[in-house]
Order: sequence, then structure tokens, then C-alpha cells
Amino acid sequence: MSQTEQLLQRIRQKGPDSQENVRYEDHRGLRLEDVIALYESVGHRDSDYLEWLHRVYTSMNLPCIPSECKKTLGEDKTKLAIFDIMADDLADNFVTRSRFLLQDFIRIPWHNTVEKHDYILVGQAIWDDYFDSVKQYPRFKELEGIFYFDRLSFAWATYPLTRTRLCRSLGRRLV
Repeated sequence: MSQTEQLLQRIRQKGPDSQENVRYEDHRGLRLEDVIALYESVGHRDSDYLEWLHRVYTSMNLPCIPSECKKTLGEDKTKLAIFDIMADDLADNFVTRSRFLLQDFIRIPWHNTVEKHDYILVGQAIWDDYFDSVKQYPRFKELEGIFYFDRLSFAWATYPLTRTRLCRSLGRRLV
């Protein structure tokens, strides 16, 4: 078992009711600190940058966002940014660039990945936690179609060389 798999297992074993999660009583998923630790196990960017992103996302919201939702929304935006950074690193970073991993990584939101690679496992854990949280948003059912359109846009923008084939296959599933 790799170090990343061991870290993921330890985080999942802690569970939402552990003493370490007392300050997160309103959140049942991964703590942001856990997500950053998972990213650090496979990623190459400085975690200070991720913490800065979190401060920005939690401090800036539209006035229509209720104050009780700001913390969760800030964490979810940060988690999605980390997921996006991971995809970007596979596409553009000279150290981590991998066409094959990227093709698999962009399948994560549709749960049809092929590779059993630490990078994919971390991406899947972050995506699942993010999506589980988003499904709890007050108007998710009403706006669900827009969310799925955004997922398709992510796939479209992430990897231009496979756009046609990917969007054809995903488009059939979304219709």
C-alpha cells in the first residue's frame, strides 16, 4: 500500500465524529486540512498557496449567500480549486505532465476511471467529498442541470485533444 493510500485510509478511519473534527460538526466530509494533506502527497504546489486560496474564497461571497453557508462554500470552492490544480498540473506542469493520467483524471466526475494511481485516488477522494457537499446545498435539486453542464464544460476545457470523443460519449449520458 502506497503512502498516499495509507494517508487516505487514516483520514477515512477518523470519520466525521472524531475528536479532531469537533470544530467541523456541520460538515460530514473531509476536512480541508485533510484535502490539503492528500494533495501534498501527490501534488507539487506549496500548501501556503492553497491556504491563501481558502482565505480568499471564505472572505469573498455574493451578498445573497447566507452567513451560515459561507464556511462550507469557501471550503468547497477551495476543494474544487485543488481538483482543478491537479488537472492543470497533469496538462501543463513539466514535472507531472501525463497525457494518460490526464485522460483518466478528467473521467473522475463520471466515476469511470481506469488507472489505480495515487494521483487518481486523491482526485477521486477530493471530487467525491466536494460533490457530496454540493448535493446538500439548499437549491441543488432545482439547479442540478446547470451543475452537470459545468462538469461537461470542465471536461471540454481540460484536454482539447480528446474533446470530440469525450464530449460525444459524455453528452449521450447527460441527455
